[in-house]
Amino acid sequence: MKIGFVYPWFAPSVGGVETYMKNLHEEFEKLGHEVHVFTSDEHHRGPDRNEKRSHVHFIETKLLLGYRIPQKKSVRENLEQYPVDILHCNGPHPYTTAFAWYAGGKKRGAGGKRVEQPKRILTYHAHANPASFLPRIAAAIEKYFYRFLFDGLVVTTHWYEKEVRKFYPRKRIRVIPLGVQKTLFKKPAERKPERPFREVLFVGALDDNHRYKGMEILLESARQVPYVQYTIIGDGNKRNFLERTAEERGLENVKFLGSVSTEKLRAHYVQADVLILPSTSNSEGYGIVLLEAMACGTPVITTDKVGSHEEIVKAQAGMIVRASDPDHLSKAIKELLSSPELREKIVQNGYALVQDRSWDKVAAETLNFYGKLTAKN
Repeated sequence: MKIGFVYPWFAPSVGGVETYMKNLHEEFEKLGHEVHVFTSDEHHRGPDRNEKRSHVHFIETKLLLGYRIPQKKSVRENLEQYPVDILHCNGPHPYTTAFAWYAGGKKRGAGGKRVEQPKRILTYHAHANPASFLPRIAAAIEKYFYRFLFDGLVVTTHWYEKEVRKFYPRKRIRVIPLGVQKTLFKKPAERKPERPFREVLFVGALDDNHRYKGMEILLESARQVPYVQYTIIGDGNKRNFLERTAEERGLENVKFLGSVSTEKLRAHYVQADVLILPSTSNSEGYGIVLLEAMACGTPVITTDKVGSHEEIVKAQAGMIVRASDPDHLSKAIKELLSSPELREKIVQNGYALVQDRSWDKVAAETLNFYGKLTAKN
């Protein structure tokens, strides 16, 4: 099968959607499928790109309401050169909506030859909540066209299934939870190192598109719990601002490390006493870092008002605190660090929860969904 992924960014850019595509891409290739990525990520522009990225095809764009939108000509030329059976889009995002529209609009190629249209699928990762008025209106309208643009929708939690059923036919939705890289799992004999300090870990993008990550809440929590080190892994255009803010507030216990390799990330997961994801809105789709931390034997704390998180962190596999409430977050951190019994219970429950969450399983379920859609031809 020929499969194409669509999203504005792709690895080595860091983010939950990028991780999703990268892992599915690798699993599909292991199974012998031909995989292409259509993106406008600047990492993949120009002839000097790494040959290993030859399966990644750069799409030219134009700006609309502050968003990069793919150019119709670039989309159609690339799909003619690299035809696919399944076009797996990721969103919601105006980029992928436009791409899907262009992909389905041409039935004749060069010389009048009929072009077989690919089945178009969207993984709906999370609600879009743009900051400004016009993009918010556009996002609200955009999703009601999905029933005409996409042959099927994938969601990662049952909570989001209920959400998308408000605007998309239920029978064409498939729930496929995300996975965890097997290399992240804690070795049985591995233990937290003895250290003179306790460590709270945050992993996530630090940019305008991820303003819902709750960094202001995290910094206030760091002020309230000054005897604990807060380690921040991630990068983006807000990193320098956040570093200056922490310095101005005298938060010597906050350390920004930027992006790190997968190997180093695993080491940080293993050594941390707790991972926090203080998301402030349902724009946080799944929070894959929660699963990664659980796999490394690290307890997690996240927030309510992110419906999918209460589904993921279930059966006492983590702690849920009130969103946008640094006092409640700080209290939970103190409680977890001061109670070995609570910590051990959460660690064991979390580790048990992720045992069946592997990317090969996610790939198998996704391919099954593809097969059902293509069989309808």
